[in-house]
Amino acid sequence: MVDFADSFTSFISSAFVGYLSDIYGKKPLLVVSLLCSFLRLVLYAFIRDVRLLIGVECLYGFVNCTSVMVTALMVEFSTNENRVRLFGYMTASYALSRSLSSLVGGLLVHFESGFKVDNPYAIYSLLSACLTLVSIVLSHYIPLSSSLEQPRSRNSNTQDDLYYPNSTLPENLQRFLQNWFKELKWVANKKALLLIMCRGMISFASSTLLWTLFAFTPLRDYGLDLSSLKVGLIFMMYGLISFGFQFVLFDRVVGALGLRGTFILGGFLSATQLLLLPISPLPYWSSDYQPLNLNASLYVVTFISIGVALYAVGEVMRPALDAMIVNTTDLEKQGIVQGVSRMSHVFCDAVGSMIVGWLYSYFVRTGHPIYVFVFSATFYLVPALVVYRMDNTLEVHAQVR
Repeated sequence: MVDFADSFTSFISSAFVGYLSDIYGKKPLLVVSLLCSFLRLVLYAFIRDVRLLIGVECLYGFVNCTSVMVTALMVEFSTNENRVRLFGYMTASYALSRSLSSLVGGLLVHFESGFKVDNPYAIYSLLSACLTLVSIVLSHYIPLSSSLEQPRSRNSNTQDDLYYPNSTLPENLQRFLQNWFKELKWVANKKALLLIMCRGMISFASSTLLWTLFAFTPLRDYGLDLSSLKVGLIFMMYGLISFGFQFVLFDRVVGALGLRGTFILGGFLSATQLLLLPISPLPYWSSDYQPLNLNASLYVVTFISIGVALYAVGEVMRPALDAMIVNTTDLEKQGIVQGVSRMSHVFCDAVGSMIVGWLYSYFVRTGHPIYVFVFSATFYLVPALVVYRMDNTLEVHAQVR
């Protein structure tokens, strides 16, 4: 419910905030979003009421546009030659931070009894708040580009039509909403919409949720029955592999396969790891659920390691998809484009998490958990097939007017 509150309000506001960034500039909205993230993390350390937590998440969702602004800014200060590489670096930095946060979270749960506080996550929340504060300072004082200090010029009269001093507030609001819907219609008429739908399908697959559920599920219920520390180590390994691959090899893979080929490769690797995961504890099932057998443990560890590696390398589809979306849209409209893209992501992520979670519980009870993994794997294969059927114009940016 807490995650749904954030996702629901983010879904409502993402395209609206993205449109505002195209008009008033992306840097101010980035600073505001980071400041709200800082306040949210500080509150996390002291909140004890679930209802209050849901309320904070609802409010935060309306202003949470950090990923939208960072991606749009990345497009603004990059060139056609280095944009794909920068998207790879951005995904690599996300993977590294995720690996570190997974390890710290696992350690906190593992040593929870040793903390003399009611909420052991308070330490982690305050530490994250300090890191966010550093991001606020950096984003405010480091001049990324001179164009970021002022709103970008538009090809139409949209910016001039936003406010008329002699008009009433309802009239100005009506003009603003009309221009907003016009921009949304522009996105809907472009090839980018199909790619944005592909992003939604990837989010719907809910791979991270399936890995987490399967890892904590007892052996007798066809899971791995791992501790929080071991789950944290798994995601740390995933993050480190993804970071290394994105940072070192992503540019070469794109150079060899192109954006379409890289995305298709990532889709098939991601689907494969989901199909391998449910059979990883197979030796435990055939040995009366005893995880102490050395050969069985080596088999399980090997399968998990292969699955984590495929999952990590398969993440190449995300920066490749970001680059293809940019290549099909106008560079000056990246605020609303990335906002609509985030709408697709948060909506499908929230709905997918609920459906996949329910299906997992149902198929575990019936003794056939592999079916939910097959179901989720299709949401990687379908986008790969969609991109395969699209033309080569996705590889090169074409200025759209």
